[in-house]
Amino acid sequence: MENSSPILSIVMPAYNAGAYIKDAIDSVLNQSFRHFELIIINDGSTDETHKIIMSINDERIKYYKNKKNEGLFFTRNRGLSLSEGKYIAMLDSDDIAIQGKFQYQIDFLEKNPDIALLGSSAIIIDENGFETGEVYIQKAPSAAYPSIMLFNNYIIQSSIICKRKIIQKFGYRPEFPPAEDYDLWVRIAKEYSIYSLQKPLIKYRVHSSSISHTNRDIQINGIKNNYREQLKWLRIDATASEIELHYNIANSTFEGSKDFFKTGRSWLKKIHAQNNKTRIFSSKIFNYILLRMWFKIFVRSFKSKPLISIKEFIHLPFLKPFKIIKY
Repeated sequence: MENSSPILSIVMPAYNAGAYIKDAIDSVLNQSFRHFELIIINDGSTDETHKIIMSINDERIKYYKNKKNEGLFFTRNRGLSLSEGKYIAMLDSDDIAIQGKFQYQIDFLEKNPDIALLGSSAIIIDENGFETGEVYIQKAPSAAYPSIMLFNNYIIQSSIICKRKIIQKFGYRPEFPPAEDYDLWVRIAKEYSIYSLQKPLIKYRVHSSSISHTNRDIQINGIKNNYREQLKWLRIDATASEIELHYNIANSTFEGSKDFFKTGRSWLKKIHAQNNKTRIFSSKIFNYILLRMWFKIFVRSFKSKPLISIKEFIHLPFLKPFKIIKY
């Protein structure tokens, strides 16, 4: 270790990551920023993960092994507790940090101390490391994150860097697998400012064994649990059918129809009314997010049932006032 007190701790959980972990580790070790510790935790892998890690000789690597496969929330929390840096970054073992990532983000945080957690945009790569041409661009202003995340996880796990004391204070919770990162960002954003840079600073790998492609039902359930938790802040004890409705609106997994038009409109009006009472979310930004959701419902329903009128579209309370944002 170049410095006994690293500026940055990078946490990398690894489970059967033999196909990709060498590239992930190299992307960290080859960074221009040098004052870090790389904490790798092997979560009970049965492939070549251990052998690959042990073949890399770099004093900045701190290698730990769980006694058995504990899962992501446990492993990530263990990484947080072991971290000593002023900042903590997370990097999954199948993703790649683009050159300059850590220096760029730390410089930004030092200049903007009000930001507690900083993410970035991401270039999408396939299982062979080739760029797909797709880029996740994060455009939203910091103030919009709480409102956006009532509907969508707007932070990319491997892109984040956070003040150590803050992320350790909150930690990952086991009730939301495998969307425990979503829950963490939501809770931090409720108390602190978070933001993502438009500049892509990671390569995010999409492949058949990634969490987003396995255990899909478990992932959806984790997302729905996140919705349920946030809706409680609005004093809405949502039913299973309301959570399903909310999920379908947020993720555009619905068929346009007159019935969905009515139920979707009623649900968004209910959320709007509760925010007016509780003032959890910034009204103008929140109204715009609701408007975006409402527009999706209207367009699909109009295509399915053209008799739905423009008058029905505009006669909603959250159409004014609102603040237009890009995201």
